[in-house]
Amino acid sequence: MCGLVGIYSKNNNIDKKNLLEMSELLAHRGKDGDGHYINNNFGLAHKRLSIIDLTNDASQPFVSNDKRYVLAYNGEIYNFKEIKKKLINKYKFTSSSDTEVILYAFSEWGKKCFKLFNGMFAIAIWDNKLKKIIIARDRYGMKPLYYYCDGKNLVFASEIKSIIKNKFYKRQLDYYGLCEYLSFQNYISDKTLFKNISLLPQGTYIEFDSNLKPSLEIYWDFNFFNKDMVIKNNKRDLNFYINRAVKRQSFADVDINSYLSGGIDSACIVRSAKKFIKNIKTFTIGFDLSSASGIELFFDERKKAERISSIFKTDHYQSVLKSGDFEKCIDDLVYHVEEPRVGQSYPNLYAAKLASKFGKVVFSGVGADELFGGYPWRYVYLKKKLPFDKFLEIYFKKMNRLPGNQLLNQKSSMLSYKDAEEYNYEKFKKVFENYKQQYVTPDDALNYCMYFESKTFLNGLLLVEDKISMSKGLEVRAPFLDNDLVDYALKIPNKMLFLKSKLNDNENNLEKKYKQFTKGKLILRKSLNKSLPSDIVYDRKQGFSGPDKSWFRGESIDFINSQLKNLPKFLNKKKVLEIFNKHVNGEQNLRLTIWSIIYLIKFSKIFKIR
Repeated sequence: MCGLVGIYSKNNNIDKKNLLEMSELLAHRGKDGDGHYINNNFGLAHKRLSIIDLTNDASQPFVSNDKRYVLAYNGEIYNFKEIKKKLINKYKFTSSSDTEVILYAFSEWGKKCFKLFNGMFAIAIWDNKLKKIIIARDRYGMKPLYYYCDGKNLVFASEIKSIIKNKFYKRQLDYYGLCEYLSFQNYISDKTLFKNISLLPQGTYIEFDSNLKPSLEIYWDFNFFNKDMVIKNNKRDLNFYINRAVKRQSFADVDINSYLSGGIDSACIVRSAKKFIKNIKTFTIGFDLSSASGIELFFDERKKAERISSIFKTDHYQSVLKSGDFEKCIDDLVYHVEEPRVGQSYPNLYAAKLASKFGKVVFSGVGADELFGGYPWRYVYLKKKLPFDKFLEIYFKKMNRLPGNQLLNQKSSMLSYKDAEEYNYEKFKKVFENYKQQYVTPDDALNYCMYFESKTFLNGLLLVEDKISMSKGLEVRAPFLDNDLVDYALKIPNKMLFLKSKLNDNENNLEKKYKQFTKGKLILRKSLNKSLPSDIVYDRKQGFSGPDKSWFRGESIDFINSQLKNLPKFLNKKKVLEIFNKHVNGEQNLRLTIWSIIYLIKFSKIFKIR
């Protein structure tokens, strides 16, 4: 794992001091080495966390033997040895790293090479002959890469904090990005909260020529609409692909451990990991539930995790969070995560802190929910086929997780509620533009929902996971996002993923929903039948969240009150106070909205955007 920054200027030579200042802001991503490359008006800098080939032979930026290409890269390519075999007779290799393989794969096959890589990556390549820059991200978005281009200057980096340090960038809030977040608690486009700074989409590369004319291409996308696999005739079952994915990702020159919740996703990974790693350590975060009530009483998964650890004989460690831990870490969390995404993520920070004490690499079960239908309460269930646009209207309303643009201060944003709503709906529709059809059947509806979750929510989860783990010098690997395993999962018929039953779609009655929602991930559960007790295998889905509903009404109320005095001008003060009072008075469970408000308050202060 590493961090990278780059600058290209049409009219100016690179300011070395500024480049290194930008790079230094990524020091937490790589404490094992650094380097830089400057060629007149192009500069590239890199921070390295050594996982494969710990020698200086793999240091970056990496220059090809003929001096034409220069590479900086963040990630791991798990099939680099297979690719290297195809190149070894033509290219002279000087290291045993995957970095050099990426460089010569690009030299050999050009931009087609990105589709060959099985792993996680953010890549920047400078073509010294044609004076072109190519930036690319992995299929699923496991490694972040942001960029800013004003037509005269291109700046890109693993994290936004490096870009806003660049002398060409002027810091401003992106109100359209804020609109997306205030509705979806995420971003469904390439927007961020920083005006003119974009996230390079997953499965995409952009080539900039010497005049900074961009050419963007999507080289891979999820496809849930070709479920033609007859599983019974496939000799390679799901366990085969999980085991092979874990084996592939078990390669490193440092120790590999694993997160372990009480659920089936991480249990699957740990079960397979034990086949290839003898002394694996596992890590669980629990919660103090002394003030919790209702469904929150199920949020602490330590006992289930301990049972799973005992069965698979891991060396198990755990930590317990209290309400004050949220308050202690929020500044650190916001600084590293930058723009807010998805739900409460402070437990992830403590998990990374715990795991980083015992090694540099940890497995995660992320990706299983999106691939195998793990969010059944968030899907749309149709009784009959509907026109495509009608389905989108229903789904759009369902996926608005926050009160939306009522939280927006219209005077400061210059956006009406109507304009903001129309903008969000257009961006929502754009997510599905490559798979639009005239009618949507009940089966199609599930496919569209899983596509949306994989394309947007998973992207948010991966970004948060990367930034949090890297803030602790920790690499997170996701075996469920192995290319072959994903290709297999995308073809599994929905009848093998879901039990048929009726759902209550009342968003305000989450506790009742949890008690009656249909079980998803059936094929994944069945793959564990011989390994774990049925009460674990067929237990309900539990998210990684603290009892914030209760904490925000009790132990944390003074902290929240103190933060509400510092509302940034882009938020509607009257609406914010109304939401807080409704939650405290027990009228509604608005913990997600309160979390987002507190995050935005801290974001405004830390990044100086009012």
